[in-house]
Amino acid sequence: MPRPGPLSPERAHRSLVHRLAPRIDRARQYLTRFGLRPYRVFLHWVKWTGLERGEGEEEEIPGGLIEILPTPKVKSLDAVAARFFSGGVLPVGSIQVSRISALFTQDQLTGLAVPTEEFTEHNDPPRLASSARLPRKPSVNSLPEPFDFFWEVVEDGRGDDPAARNKFRLAAWPMREAGAIDWAVILERISNDENRDGTLNSGIDED
Repeated sequence: MPRPGPLSPERAHRSLVHRLAPRIDRARQYLTRFGLRPYRVFLHWVKWTGLERGEGEEEEIPGGLIEILPTPKVKSLDAVAARFFSGGVLPVGSIQVSRISALFTQDQLTGLAVPTEEFTEHNDPPRLASSARLPRKPSVNSLPEPFDFFWEVVEDGRGDDPAARNKFRLAAWPMREAGAIDWAVILERISNDENRDGTLNSGIDED
């Protein structure tokens, strides 16, 4: 008896789980309206002015700040601690972000799908609304130089205004939750948070 072949992309897109994803996203957003999702989460792409990452200064790129909607669940943000060193205080620790819409792809969550005309078929960046409009076909297998990518976690506005923009990088590969209709990621805290007004902070002392 021949072994069954892998599920084709066409059949996977027609599966019940995938077809239910938009409806589940709409239902999950009610948790945000009820105030049960206190942190907003963003994917953030920037470009360095030099030829490589870390060379020169960071610059914003059009459409490079994309909010994950519906608002995901952020767990154990209080696990992030402050470590003292000779130059001051360094934030360390990790958090879990789950209930990420199944409409996102791995390339989007890892930053490979850079939302710019140089590395996608068209320059049609999303407006913080739907993951369906994110670029889906990166031209490379690793983040191209001089682009950089990180995640931001920001309080939803019920506290400080403007709130601190905490910066993170992926600590583990995004995984689709088995038996569920969403993604989960582990994020690791990094320093040089963006300024509270949303402007970039490369950690460079201009003086």
